[in-house]
Amino acid sequence: MNRKRHDHFSECVESHAFSTYDKFLNAQGEELKKLPARDVAVKYYTGDDLYLFDEFQTSRPPQSRRPKIRNLYDVFFNIRDDEAEHCNTMTA
Repeated sequence: MNRKRHDHFSECVESHAFSTYDKFLNAQGEELKKLPARDVAVKYYTGDDLYLFDEFQTSRPPQSRRPKIRNLYDVFFNIRDDEAEHCNTMTA
């Protein structure tokens, strides 16, 4: 597969992932808001070592996105938004 086709395929995968998470949030949002966030997700999004998080958020300035994680809804919301960031990164 040539590079251009590979990049386009990757963008399609990330776009589909965003759409899938968005549908899941719309369908299960109220239930997810009642459930606690898992420690690993809280650590990933709010921990002290966010090097890789910032490193791969190339469409915005470093440290400009520090999501809140209050429940499982927030976790999936942020995963969904990560997929959009991946698309932006590929475009950049």
